Amino acid sequence: LAKKDKDEQVLLAEDQAWMESSSDFDKEINANMVFMAQIEKVL
Repeated sequence: LAKKDKDEQVLLAEDQAWMESSSDFDKEINANMVFMAQIEKVL
């Protein structure tokens, strides 16, 4: 279980670094994709 948590921490760190390095345009697209995915779950 500890290893799983560690892997998740690494993934989160990589995701954070990617978000910080990507442009605002990319962030907007990503946010929209997440938003649409959430809408689909509701429907």
